[in-house]
Amino acid sequence: MRNTGFLAQRRAHALLIASAVGLAATPTAFAAEPDDSSLMIEEVLVTARRMEESVQDVPIAMTAITDQLTGPTIRDLVDLNGFAPNVIIGEDGSRGGGGANINIRGISPTRTDDNSFDSPIGFMVDDIYIASLAGQVMENFDIERVEVLRGPQGTLFGRNTVGGVVHVVRTRPTGELGARVRATVGRFGQQEFRGVFNTPVIEDKLAAKFFYTNLQDDGFINNRTTGNDFGAKDYQNYGVALLATPTDNFEALLTIEQFKDDSMLNAFHTSFNLAPGVASTPTDPNETDFSDGFTNCLLFPDSCRTSFSIPNSAQASTDNNSQLGVDAITLRMEYALNENASLVSITGYRDTTEERIYDLDGSNAPFITIERWDESDQFSQELRFDGQWDRFSITAGAYYWNSEYEQDWVTGDSFWSVLFGGVAADPAVWGACQAGALAPVFCDTGIPGGIPLGETVTQILYATQETESTALFAEAQWEFADNWRLTAGVRWTEETKEFLAGQAYLSNVARQRERNFPEFADLENTWNDVSPRIGLSYTFNDNMMAYGTYSEGFHSGGFFGVNQNTRDFERDQYDPEFAKSWELGFKSTLLEQRMLLNLAAFYNDFTDKQEQSIQIDPDTRTVATVFDNVADAVYWGFEVESQYVFNENFRAFINYGYLDAEYKDFETDINAADGMTMVEDASFLKPRNAPDNTIGVGGTFSKQIGPGSFEVYAKYTWVDEVETDLLNTPFGRQDGFEDLTASIGYFTENYTISLFGRNLTNVEIETTVPIATLFAAGNLRRPINYGLEFTYNFNR
Repeated sequence: MRNTGFLAQRRAHALLIASAVGLAATPTAFAAEPDDSSLMIEEVLVTARRMEESVQDVPIAMTAITDQLTGPTIRDLVDLNGFAPNVIIGEDGSRGGGGANINIRGISPTRTDDNSFDSPIGFMVDDIYIASLAGQVMENFDIERVEVLRGPQGTLFGRNTVGGVVHVVRTRPTGELGARVRATVGRFGQQEFRGVFNTPVIEDKLAAKFFYTNLQDDGFINNRTTGNDFGAKDYQNYGVALLATPTDNFEALLTIEQFKDDSMLNAFHTSFNLAPGVASTPTDPNETDFSDGFTNCLLFPDSCRTSFSIPNSAQASTDNNSQLGVDAITLRMEYALNENASLVSITGYRDTTEERIYDLDGSNAPFITIERWDESDQFSQELRFDGQWDRFSITAGAYYWNSEYEQDWVTGDSFWSVLFGGVAADPAVWGACQAGALAPVFCDTGIPGGIPLGETVTQILYATQETESTALFAEAQWEFADNWRLTAGVRWTEETKEFLAGQAYLSNVARQRERNFPEFADLENTWNDVSPRIGLSYTFNDNMMAYGTYSEGFHSGGFFGVNQNTRDFERDQYDPEFAKSWELGFKSTLLEQRMLLNLAAFYNDFTDKQEQSIQIDPDTRTVATVFDNVADAVYWGFEVESQYVFNENFRAFINYGYLDAEYKDFETDINAADGMTMVEDASFLKPRNAPDNTIGVGGTFSKQIGPGSFEVYAKYTWVDEVETDLLNTPFGRQDGFEDLTASIGYFTENYTISLFGRNLTNVEIETTVPIATLFAAGNLRRPINYGLEFTYNFNR
């Protein structure tokens, strides 16, 4: 199909350039005869500012990831680490479908395990903002490019983008008969199939694209209690995209799809319930003392962990199963008023259901198991005007957002009977009390008779919320003198949240879903914000540009939905946090376009930063998460992106990010586990998830052999030590992280065959989040993985 209209010509030009050229360290799609163009880093078109332009002309720090996506080592978005400095794409395995934990310049979600907290990083798919973190770790196949924008993006992208934006752009229907299929087999029973089929429906008027993905594997660590393997994958995605071009100046792209993920949760792999004496007594009185062991271990000695060595098997009392279902519809319509201006409408709807059960203590003891049922849906509508002339361009429009979520929790097993039960009925527990091995709170229930010890009692929690957000925005670029360009933008936002949560209560299993809450916390608030951006850039020549920008971001306030008591819901109301960012940058392609060098320096000033801390709650005899605006903080640093084409056979890249993060004003209860509330200055602590250094380096060697090319590709990523909890406890400190991936393959125009490996250094990592001294589970990184992949392309 050959479209002749203005819109079609512009789209075809963008697709041609974006698909033909990517970043340097990239497996090529097929072999080509060496010529001068093969020794150049050519331009990649992006839509970071809602208009098509070269990534090297965008006066902000951003990375466009394109041809790398064709490589066999890129299985999902987590594998993109190393391609952009100061960017870490992580996964919360406790969410169905892979909950994203995206970190840009040290800014990341405070909580990733529920829907009440909005991420400060905007995640978008085909111009649709996705609120729920569940399922955001998208598998990679039918993706054209991923745009990573660093720093606040409040003007054009709006909601909660104080840290940055990750925008996934998928391929459009081609209008020509063709197909691409990929089959993969690998370690741990990995079996994957991906396919996309393009066809014309009405010549020059309607094109269709059908896509399907099925991913399976058996898991990587055996649970010797149940006999099953943790981490097993069972994922499907399928749908259709229809592109209608009834006239030369109008097009509509409709995508309808469904995700179904029945994978086992990739979390809570190990028990971290330490026996007495395993952990040493801390020398710092502000650190939590784990030397007396964990309560779970003391009650159930067979569950004790006697070493810090990472176990080679799991022992959880239940399998951590999950189900995630997503139905999504996206409609993008564009009408060209003339060759310079167009009207755009983007409509999105997404319905998500999530069910999961997990052993929170990770041990073989029936101590604490949680079941969660989450439902959420979102609707968004953007209307905008895009205009682009020789020296002036503008994007202006209106945005509407509505979302609702409902979440039920049931906490079961023997946990509540231990806290509130007749402990004297159990000789082992009573002996521990008499010996002083258990805290008094576990030996003096204060409940006459109590709950019979060992009886399964459940605690019921419930919360629901509706969010409505409206915005007006505009951003313009004006070349007011030769080589000088001024950017100015502003966004006005009003956001309202209505929140309802029940007072938690104890029940038996048979009545655990009846929602007989004695009272509710009924809360509502509205926030307004005006977020500006202003920037100035100077173009030295066709290959060099310098810029400076000032921007602001707004991360909405809200209500914390993971509490037990109505008074806690009322306490944990938090206001918006605000970011003010200054950035200086330089972009260049040098040495006859064989070298790319981009530099950026930034200073991000956060006010009223939202944070959480875990504290002992004497009323419930367990722990409570306290959420509030706790501090002001500064994040500053610099970034280097570089690529070089050595010759027609070898290309390489290196990216480096430096980050310095510190609190300006921070007071909290430093030792939340000591049972005493003592608020003091804590500005000396380091903000969470803010590594000092991130490095990505890699390259591709290719050699033409016959009709195709033989290629070897490798990428090494290193992330510095990070603090993962607010109070910088030793068990929340994660050592430096490294990752090595590589592939070797033969690429032709019609087919590729390749062997790939991930985590080739086989680095073992166990991350733990102790709940005071009650219990703890550990999360493991997948060990070395390898596989064989075959791809076939058919085009008429």
